[in-house]
Amino acid sequence: MNASGNRIERWLGSVVPQIVKQAAPLRILLFGSAVRNPSGTVNDLDFLVVVPDRDRPSRIMDRLNSGVRNKPVPCDFLVATPSVLAKHAQRRDSIYKTALSEGHEVYAR
Repeated sequence: MNASGNRIERWLGSVVPQIVKQAAPLRILLFGSAVRNPSGTVNDLDFLVVVPDRDRPSRIMDRLNSGVRNKPVPCDFLVATPSVLAKHAQRRDSIYKTALSEGHEVYAR
């Protein structure tokens, strides 16, 4: 792994445990520039946080935005349930499709 990849791994080690604590997710996927170009400039981390269908994604997103602290870089949280992903994952213009197709799983319950 190169220096940029090591940096991203350190960032994940700082942020992912906080996401798990705040959201109790089923899965967490990293997507965006950190996955597309890990050896280049990465200014933020984009996460798809998959929570159980009983949870309200908007509440979880608020909890993550206020509760995940000491972030090494800005973090964006996209929160969805499995049923929402099943409904929208194949739409060509869907951010869910992008996150699922390019994302790397960094946590699974």
